[in-house]
Amino acid sequence: MARASKRELVLDTAERLFTQDGFTATGINLITQEAGIASMTLYNNFKSKDELVLAVLARAHQQRIEELAAALDAVGDDQALASSRCLITWQPTRVMRL
Repeated sequence: MARASKRELVLDTAERLFTQDGFTATGINLITQEAGIASMTLYNNFKSKDELVLAVLARAHQQRIEELAAALDAVGDDQALASSRCLITWQPTRVMRL
């Protein structure tokens, strides 16, 4: 399996486990076991669990941005502007509650 594919496998597995059990409860050993990879494979792609968590969050964030961009492209300019205003005012307050 290519390095990029193994990286995606680690990200997919970590995201699933983080969602299921939480960041704190999910250890590196569980991630490698569930992904069927050696610890060295994980550490060749991520320096630490913190770096892995950030990569999972960054990927999820990028996916949401792409989904939002596609949705805004599908509507007219007035509706896109209204939707953007709603997101700009809603998202920061929502994030603060997490």
